[in-house]
Amino acid sequence: MLKTLTKNLLRSSAVLALAGGAIAVGAAVEPASACGVGGDDCGGGPTSSGGTVTITVSGSFVGGGSSGTSGTTTVSLPTPCYYVQGFTGKEYAEWVESGRAASEWYHTGGEGPFEPRPGYKKYADDDKGHWYGSACSSETFDDLDEFFEFAERWFETHEAVYVPAGGSPPIPPVPPEILLQAATESITVPEPQFEWNPQERQGNGSVVNLDTWFWQDQDLPTTGSVTASAGPWSATVDLTLSNVEYYSDQAGSVVCEDGGTEWSPTAQSDCTLTFARPTPGETVEASARWDGTWSYNGTPQGEIDPLTAEWSVTFPIYEIGSTVTEVD
Repeated sequence: MLKTLTKNLLRSSAVLALAGGAIAVGAAVEPASACGVGGDDCGGGPTSSGGTVTITVSGSFVGGGSSGTSGTTTVSLPTPCYYVQGFTGKEYAEWVESGRAASEWYHTGGEGPFEPRPGYKKYADDDKGHWYGSACSSETFDDLDEFFEFAERWFETHEAVYVPAGGSPPIPPVPPEILLQAATESITVPEPQFEWNPQERQGNGSVVNLDTWFWQDQDLPTTGSVTASAGPWSATVDLTLSNVEYYSDQAGSVVCEDGGTEWSPTAQSDCTLTFARPTPGETVEASARWDGTWSYNGTPQGEIDPLTAEWSVTFPIYEIGSTVTEVD
């Protein structure tokens, strides 16, 4: 009950922010709140839905970049706090000087007497430019207490601004977590395509009771990075191939830290599986694990959850017989 009451009070204060560009410390908009919705009276001022930020994501493993070449995409994600369009300069001045501003401030629980935005009178005849106020939404928060703390800090540090006709509203700082989300959701790590030896006959099959080597296609990258940017803010994710696990139903599994060593007559490798019986089709699955770290505007932030990719091939397992013609 207390949280609901607090949310309702903050929501009422937010109406002023949406309507006239006035700032109420602690004002926060619930995800469904907007002027003219649910019976809210915004004093006739224009509004904007806002609440999303367009982020550019580029780097290896983005879009068609799974081969290691660079790709670029754009995504739109909700951001907790943002600027919304309010009254024109003329509308705001009329709202203040008519007394409606002070009355609505009082009825929505504003603290102290209503104070209009400094310098508003110089825009009193401008019906093209607009005041922009702040709004916050809890849509991106699981914890309401954390949301209210975040919103309060935002309103304490972001005043309403006036934007002349043709100007651009200020871009709010994009939280690091939003940029990280954009980066990780845009990543497609390479499928762990592999080679193996021996490959006998036309079916490229292996042989029973003989170690079969596995290794990654040498053209596949083992590192990569992706950067998500919005204005001067950016988050970069750096990725490194950690290991590849090869598995088949009859041979079990082996985890290879380096993805496997390419076969040669003089090489050595523990990245092998041994098949005990012949079969017309044995499926070998490869699962690659990628570990990553991330940074925000160049400052390290720690590790991210590992990313994985899978690939599989089905090939026959042959039994090769021999004829003994002489024994010493």
